[in-house]
Amino acid sequence: MEEDVQGIMIFNEKLLHWKNLLTQWLALTTYYCDFMEDDAPYYYTERANIGVLAGAAWKSGWISLEEFGARKRGKRQGRCDLYIYPSNREIGEYIEAKHIYNISQTKPWLDKAIIDAAKLRPYKEESAVKIGVLFITPGIHEKFSSNLIDQINQFIKTAAKISCDIFAYSFPASARELRGGGQYKNIIYPGVLLLAQVVG
Repeated sequence: MEEDVQGIMIFNEKLLHWKNLLTQWLALTTYYCDFMEDDAPYYYTERANIGVLAGAAWKSGWISLEEFGARKRGKRQGRCDLYIYPSNREIGEYIEAKHIYNISQTKPWLDKAIIDAAKLRPYKEESAVKIGVLFITPGIHEKFSSNLIDQINQFIKTAAKISCDIFAYSFPASARELRGGGQYKNIIYPGVLLLAQVVG
């Protein structure tokens, strides 16, 4: 029986409390894939991926709020992708996220998430933590899928080279053969990688 391929690495002591959050994120991702059998939350948009992370916050005993109005530098009003407030902390965390399918674009898209997070201007929490998060859903053409585990390990190795505060990944066994739709029906999407970086 195939096993899930999962991992969590935290390189910044300020984010050690994310260990439980990410453990829940892994569990919810796997639960969705197991339950739906032929679907995965990471295949969809940035919003879908943020939704799973928000759910993980609630499961951790935290609070979270998605897509709410927020001040941003350079314009009067914008939106913040996700706000989380850890139960064991005294300040909230504001997250701006991006989602890509091309793992070779990891560094520029993580940088974009960090830049967007830096623009946030929290109303009452001047000391609030701002974090850029990138979700990567890499695809493999079916003709290269005979060595799927090797491909997954290569995705992990490639993403792990990017400097960041958090690196986590989930390749659920139940979604190992997940295919795209329409013109992407020959592409397999076996999992998701998450990179996060604190602003500043």
